[in-house]
Amino acid sequence: IGNAFTNNGTFSQIAGSRTTFNAPASGTLTSSLSGSGSSTFGSVTIQGDRTINAGSYGFSVIGTGWQVSSGGTFNGGAATVTFNPGAANTTTTSGTGNHYFNNVTISSGTLSYSAGTVRVSGNWTNNGTFTAGTSTVTFNGTSEQTIGGSSVTAFSNLTNNSGATIVIPTTNTPTVSGSLTNNGTLKQTRTVN
Repeated sequence: IGNAFTNNGTFSQIAGSRTTFNAPASGTLTSSLSGSGSSTFGSVTIQGDRTINAGSYGFSVIGTGWQVSSGGTFNGGAATVTFNPGAANTTTTSGTGNHYFNNVTISSGTLSYSAGTVRVSGNWTNNGTFTAGTSTVTFNGTSEQTIGGSSVTAFSNLTNNSGATIVIPTTNTPTVSGSLTNNGTLKQTRTVN
């Protein structure tokens, strides 16, 4: 795709397909995702010198890859990206570009992020498996963010930026095997009857 993506209908790829947001012939290019329709991508690649702004347009990824190449940027805006490769399958995130998500949902299967940093400004919901490798997940929202879902998220490194508040669940409490850096607020609440 050489420019913007607008879907007002249904866009549904199979898991083995890939959508590539191509690098511009010269300079840099910023494009948007928009529309009132439903989009399910197989795998996604954002090439270098390309910025994709999701705005409020949420979508699903069911393929094996999510890649943001060096010099590329994904801005999640106010959108939710749902990773849903299926119970026995894995979506592997890669690339040294900027992975800036709003809400991240792992619907089923495994989301693998072996190294680097992914930033989350919204909520993190894990109903599958997250394989962290040596990666860092940085929460950098400006309002309360939650870590939730039916599965325990095992982070490698977890950073909470200044001004951010993360609400930690009382069940399926996440674990951190590496470094925990808290520059904001970590909060856990319990209901007392």
